[in-house]
Amino acid sequence: MLKCKNNISVVVITHNEENQIAGCISSCKVFSEDVIVVDSGSIDRTTEIAQNLGAKCFTKPWEGYGAARNFGADMTTYDWILSIDADERPDDEMSRSLCEIQLNQQHIYGFRRINHIGSVAIKHGDWNPDIKFRLYHRETTRWNNQKVHENLHIEKWQTRTILPGHIMHYSYADVESLQKRLDHYARLGAAEMYSQKQKAGLISKLKPWFKYFRSYYLKGGFKDGKLGHQIAKANAEALRRKYAYLSEIKEKQ
Repeated sequence: MLKCKNNISVVVITHNEENQIAGCISSCKVFSEDVIVVDSGSIDRTTEIAQNLGAKCFTKPWEGYGAARNFGADMTTYDWILSIDADERPDDEMSRSLCEIQLNQQHIYGFRRINHIGSVAIKHGDWNPDIKFRLYHRETTRWNNQKVHENLHIEKWQTRTILPGHIMHYSYADVESLQKRLDHYARLGAAEMYSQKQKAGLISKLKPWFKYFRSYYLKGGFKDGKLGHQIAKANAEALRRKYAYLSEIKEKQ
């Protein structure tokens, strides 16, 4: 474990992550002795593996990402919290940053995330830059209650600071698993839009095409070769499906 001048707790939310959780916890144990796992009812060995690695595990019925992260924050020993997912790993430079930085409660700290398909790092398109603000003080900051794409609620007086290092993200074994995850998010996003009384509108038919064009051409997704095309196409299709699912929900009401 690194010699760390900051006391930082780690919160990980899980559901059937037995293939990922060991790597996540091991990478976080480099700088933190307090790892909290909030599990939503895994039926595999997720919690067993986490507990064997010294994490504290809590089971909580699923109410959304933001609610799970806030619950985990309430269970931590320390006030400074790093929220991370089971398929993410802090790299060595990020671990050193967490230990060496003089933390300030008026700041919310972020890191650049490098996303992977299998073992291939994706360096262009909509996935880059991908900055995630994950380190915060629990007395001044909470997560919002969105069911998908949750964010920290940042006050006007708080400053966003990006620290050295990267979050290595190993979420997708292949393009098919990416498509499956995006479809899940599309359904959640549609439900969120419906709850907020949002409408699709005519412009929604053009948004997927623009999303593909921006990712593949404007943001250089083509530089990632075939994967760049597949990712841009999958993201555009997920956006199209979100509006389609929204229409389905409305029709059933």
